[in-house]
Amino acid sequence: MLASWIPLLLAVSIQSAEDLPRYQLRSGLKLFTESEGEGTSQGSKSTTSGTTEITILQKCPDGAFWVLMRGRVRIDFGADFQIPEQQRWAWFRLWPDGAYEPNESTDQLSIESASFPRLPNDPTDLEKGWTSPVPGRSRTVRYEIDDSESGDWTLRATASGPLMKVFEQESKATLRFDRERGLIAESTLEFSQGEGIRSRDVSRSRLVKTEQCSAEELTSMVASFDRFLEARVEARQMIRGSEDDDRYDRARSLLEGTRDTLTHPGIRALVEHTISEVRQESRRAKELHEEFGELIGRAAADWKALDLRGRPHSAEESLGSVVVLDFWYRRCGWCIQAMPQVIEIAEHFQDRDVRIFGMNTDPVLEDALYVEELFESPIVHLRASDWVEPFHVKSFPTLLVIDKKGRLRDVHIGYTTDLAEDVIATIERLLQED
Repeated sequence: MLASWIPLLLAVSIQSAEDLPRYQLRSGLKLFTESEGEGTSQGSKSTTSGTTEITILQKCPDGAFWVLMRGRVRIDFGADFQIPEQQRWAWFRLWPDGAYEPNESTDQLSIESASFPRLPNDPTDLEKGWTSPVPGRSRTVRYEIDDSESGDWTLRATASGPLMKVFEQESKATLRFDRERGLIAESTLEFSQGEGIRSRDVSRSRLVKTEQCSAEELTSMVASFDRFLEARVEARQMIRGSEDDDRYDRARSLLEGTRDTLTHPGIRALVEHTISEVRQESRRAKELHEEFGELIGRAAADWKALDLRGRPHSAEESLGSVVVLDFWYRRCGWCIQAMPQVIEIAEHFQDRDVRIFGMNTDPVLEDALYVEELFESPIVHLRASDWVEPFHVKSFPTLLVIDKKGRLRDVHIGYTTDLAEDVIATIERLLQED
């Protein structure tokens, strides 16, 4: 498991031992953290090191603050293999109690690793602990807090969820909350996985320093960040709003034009990172076109399959509805990671002419039933091993979108943080067709 985002370390106001801790956010506050860790995966050892810069931007009318994170991570497997430094960006709205608004950038943020420990909502939580769902994921975190001999608070977090059960994962974090400074001074994350790729990792992080932006820098940063948000929304609409071959080129040109007008170098780097993402997405789209281009727009395979309880389903009975086929199997990590988004798609269209089928390829029925039960899935899952070759499925997960006339119209391979958003946009467009 790669090193995760470093904890968000912010001051809190504590009037007495009975008061609830709250993040004391202010515009222009910068926080700098460092991390290190070590792990083993299938017998191979690795070490990680990283830094994260966190900037609190402007306050919103509803009391939330825009937060920008830029992390750098290095992974070393010894003399045999080294991974070049990786950069990770995230931007989101954060409330003083630790609640935040998820988006495609926050997928790298993990509550259980203490990136954003959710704070208690009730005084009794300080004694009994509290549980909080992780935004955008099928996962919850249990928190407990107690006093240490030094007078600091020790915050402990333990994660749970369907994905963790499938892969026998354990994830827990311990944080030292400096009551005098009103900061999480340090944290330790322990992670292990017993199913599939067996691994164990430990990472530690600490606050190095804090700074306050000058008024001039903050003004430039906020103005540039606002331009970035506007351009990103417009670029995503260009990509999702059509099937034109040049939609990625138009989105990239828009972002490049925006980058060239920005005055803050940090936000320019963020836009450049986003342009790189669009380039990668464009390459994936071209690869999909090369693989599925001759099939797109043509009649999809006339499939027939039994569900996990032996009931028959077919393409013929689904004509007149938009159909989504999600090919997956139990020990495919990205398949399980994508499952909550596929469920989100099904729930979004539950009262409309859309049918979602999970195309399971596990040779053992119990494996499919186990995952279905864990997620309490509303999706109909089919025994679909016989349909992998007819649908040209070569990697997992593969998600196919078929229009009301039975023609293959879109293909998604692998896991992305905005899978549900992309597929929902495609389905909405197809529903409007005659």
